Amino acid sequence: MPARVLIFDPTVSSRILTRAALAEAQYNLVVAESSADAQVEMMRGRPDLILLGVVAPAAGAFAFLAGLRADPQRRGIPVIAVGRLSDPSLRLAVLRAGADDLCDRPVDPVLLQAQVRRLLRRSDSLAELCLREETHRALGFAEEGEEFLQPGRVSVVVPEGQAVLPAVVPVLDRLPGGGDVLDPRSLLTRIGSGDAADLFVIDAAAEGLRPGELFRLIAELRSRASTRHSVQIAIVPPDMTDMAAMALDLGVDDLVSARVRPAELMHRLKALLLQKHRADRAREKLRRGVENSVTDPLTGLYNRRYALPALKSVTDQAARSGRMAAVMVLDIDHFKEINDRFGHATGDKVLEEVARRLAARVRVGDMVARIGGEEFLVVMPETDAEAAAEAAERLRSGIEDRPFESNREGCPAPPPVRVTLSIGVALGAGERPGEPTLFERADAALYSAKLAGRNMVSLSRPAA
Repeated sequence: MPARVLIFDPTVSSRILTRAALAEAQYNLVVAESSADAQVEMMRGRPDLILLGVVAPAAGAFAFLAGLRADPQRRGIPVIAVGRLSDPSLRLAVLRAGADDLCDRPVDPVLLQAQVRRLLRRSDSLAELCLREETHRALGFAEEGEEFLQPGRVSVVVPEGQAVLPAVVPVLDRLPGGGDVLDPRSLLTRIGSGDAADLFVIDAAAEGLRPGELFRLIAELRSRASTRHSVQIAIVPPDMTDMAAMALDLGVDDLVSARVRPAELMHRLKALLLQKHRADRAREKLRRGVENSVTDPLTGLYNRRYALPALKSVTDQAARSGRMAAVMVLDIDHFKEINDRFGHATGDKVLEEVARRLAARVRVGDMVARIGGEEFLVVMPETDAEAAAEAAERLRSGIEDRPFESNREGCPAPPPVRVTLSIGVALGAGERPGEPTLFERADAALYSAKLAGRNMVSLSRPAA
């Protein structure tokens, strides 16, 4: 479905010209000549982007922006202010009022379309992150927190031997996170070592940086893992609109003319750093939410939701390779008695310590999970019967050999807790339809260990 774009401009001729500039892109364009008309159109359907006509002294535009940014349901709609915006004070005032970008008249269709695409991409990316964040919050995996913007590192990129643009110098001096100046070769060397700034200011107006080099640099920064989520702003010559449009389409986050004033540049840099901070924060919440959904909150081990599909992946790989995999189901002996005698606080400490000891006694690449109250699962790819038996005995003895601390309140010298494990082990090179799975065989072997007296390892041999 094409994006819905609202053109709100009180001047008839300006509305016509703006609409014509976007006609080729085939957006769903709606127009409004007054604030009341604009409100009606927004009630009919939330626009994906607004093109706001600005005519000095721009009182109507300022009032519209103030109302839009105060509305919780609409404050996130991106806005491009369109008008004769050569006055630096007017440009800065419109940006501070809430416009996301500016487009000077006469409108260049190629550049305006690139500006629209850039803001629609940004809006879609933020909406996707926020949707995932809301989903995890609804499931209880993410928590609200105060937004605290830390100073970000800024790197200015200029061709070797060229001076920094005069408008950039005072901005660098005032940035709380500091900034440095690099040529493109030094920049790539630095980010190759994983040392990356939060924001890159690429001076493409300086002599020596051809359009092709700018485009490659933008693409390079977007492709590197260390700079993929950094933000970029390009400074371009005033009349090179094709170059500016291509830079936006390649992924630069903002763009200014070489005539930019320090105050406007500072505003844009702060806005980009805030944008990066919010996106990083949303990604981190998403990462924590995903992690919490597959881990046990008490022990930090994988939970059953993660472990069983991971086990299936290991057994499938074993079937393809023909190499044995070992599966262990482990159960703490008489765990209910531990809870009854020493209390649930001690029971929790026992579970945590058992998890720690198990995780410390398996190989890198093996999986340890808590799949029930006092039940654990260990999966060991590419493991034969001898190695599996040795590993199981190592896990069993690692629990038995050293008593656990108790947590009995009011007792000056709490007695130690003796803990033991029963372990069932199954091996196989994959699973056959109609036969017990490795997990089922390991579980049956665990039952045999319990019947035989507990605190032992029972091995289920591979099916013939």
